[in-house]
Amino acid sequence: MTTPSGNAKVLAGDLARPRNFTKYQISRKVFGDAGVEGLSLDLTTGPFVTTGMIAKIEPAEYEMQYVLGGGASYTLGSLKVDGRLLKITDDPESGLEAVTPNESVAGTGFALKLGEGWKLDGEISSWNKDDMATGFLARNLHAAGKSGVLNLTGYFEQVDNGYAPKYLGTASNDPDRVVADTRKAGFEVKTDSLNGLTITGSIDRAGDAWYASKDVVTYATDAEYEMELGPIDVTLRGGVAKDHNGYPTVNNPRFATTTDLGFDVAFSPLKAGFTWEHEVEANATSYIGYADLNMPLAADTLTLKGNWKQSFGSNEYYTYGLGIDMKMPITENVSTMGGTMSYGKSSGMARDKDNYARFLVGADLEWKLRPATTFTGKASYELRDYEKDTQPSGEYLQYGLALSHEIYKSTTLKMNYDFKDVYYSPRNNTLTNYSARIIGLSLKTVF
Repeated sequence: MTTPSGNAKVLAGDLARPRNFTKYQISRKVFGDAGVEGLSLDLTTGPFVTTGMIAKIEPAEYEMQYVLGGGASYTLGSLKVDGRLLKITDDPESGLEAVTPNESVAGTGFALKLGEGWKLDGEISSWNKDDMATGFLARNLHAAGKSGVLNLTGYFEQVDNGYAPKYLGTASNDPDRVVADTRKAGFEVKTDSLNGLTITGSIDRAGDAWYASKDVVTYATDAEYEMELGPIDVTLRGGVAKDHNGYPTVNNPRFATTTDLGFDVAFSPLKAGFTWEHEVEANATSYIGYADLNMPLAADTLTLKGNWKQSFGSNEYYTYGLGIDMKMPITENVSTMGGTMSYGKSSGMARDKDNYARFLVGADLEWKLRPATTFTGKASYELRDYEKDTQPSGEYLQYGLALSHEIYKSTTLKMNYDFKDVYYSPRNNTLTNYSARIIGLSLKTVF
């Protein structure tokens, strides 16, 4: 609903992270994957933005809880201030015994523009549970500006050990990732491109929340020179970085200096490069090459994709992959069929979960039964073979059907049926095969 003074949106069904909330309270990915369903409100009135939501979840068997959230922001000229509160509390009407403690997370922040090209923003967030004597904090501060050809950036972030809201993103592939018991700060100066030359210098300090057992200061500088040789883009690069470890160990000495030289070459649809890397104190040298391919075929119906990266010398690892994607209209503006097939393998990576071979084949179909009614189907088969028996090697099958109907161009009714079957390899006898079936019905309205 839009009026001369602002607009309001009400959503019923699957919820996304509301405005005014940040990664320190809710990860978009974690919240979306949880499939939280409820009601949300987004109201904009002049300089005020108000958001809220209410949802019911089942965090454990025989238990129900409410997720309640609200936030507001106010913009006055170049200054914006905001606040937010998220509570997860028991549903007393369910009459079921609660085993998961209630929790709350509150935060406040600001963003300030300081003249042309300068800005400063920060946030502090507090989280606690009913069964905890004290809460935990996460805070950050970021500043950026420009002086002539110099671009200046400074940052600070500290997250207490134990900071763990329910919807916090901690996975390495989560764009909203927050890692507890960390503290980092740094300052960087980067020049504009000077006839293709860019120079960067930085100092960073990283460790645990209070630098009690981990404290590494890194000084780094690097340079890049970009040029064009006809249709080929070429980048020459080099740099040096020095780590000062406050708590040295056998594998992490007090001082470590690394230098590198390399180049990148891009000629559509291929990009490739090479890096020479030398660890001074350890007198160890690595040679790293890579290539990426992204080639459209058959009038963009097919896309051939490939990647390869390998390190030789003191640090040896490799990863490669090859695949093809398809997106083909069956009937113009009515039905579309898609498919994908790929194979990849990685070995020598630092983490066991990154060393495996993977084969994937999948297909999807979208069909407009009527102008306002759409049917979609998808299916995929994935085979993973990890090097370590402790990892979840096996076969992963996923299927899904969905039917959505648009009502009055503002309301969408959606029904879906999804299932997943996982058959683990007998190499890991600690894992049990399982199947999941999900039936969903949602109604989404915007007004």
